[in-house]
Amino acid sequence: MMISKILLKQILKSNRFFGKRIKPRKTPPPKIKKWIKKNNDSIIEKIVVCRAPVNKIVKKLLNIITIGKFDKSLKGLHYDDIFHLYIYITINGETWRIEKNEVVSLKKTNQMESEDCKDIKLRNKQIKLGEFMKKGEDYHKDFWSYDAKNNNCQDFVISLLLGNKLINKNNKT
Repeated sequence: MMISKILLKQILKSNRFFGKRIKPRKTPPPKIKKWIKKNNDSIIEKIVVCRAPVNKIVKKLLNIITIGKFDKSLKGLHYDDIFHLYIYITINGETWRIEKNEVVSLKKTNQMESEDCKDIKLRNKQIKLGEFMKKGEDYHKDFWSYDAKNNNCQDFVISLLLGNKLINKNNKT
């Protein structure tokens, strides 16, 4: 299953599938669209950003598929490891995990699943969910599409936070 996901990512990245061009996603997936519409005016109570190391098996497969370029890229960027970034948003007393893989996904949760998390200070702002998502979308023109290198989970989270002026662009804190 892991291999097929990685191969699908490579196919999507090449923008071709069985000889036909694949158009990048311009709108949220149906589940996300419905959630935003239902909770559009809900005030965000809490935002937490988390990261988790990318699975070693996935990294090895990426290295095999790219014929060693993956490891070389990491070393060239002076990175020891790569991480998956995701965000928890609390509205109406419920916490939701939002993340971008091949598509943006959403999951209601009772607890945060990572210890490597950071609370984002809302600075006494009252941010509605609909506005929060719209400002992230406005910040990055390809917000809903995915590209492992140029439009991934990190770009998604950073677009939400920068678009809503919750972090500083220069140091992203």
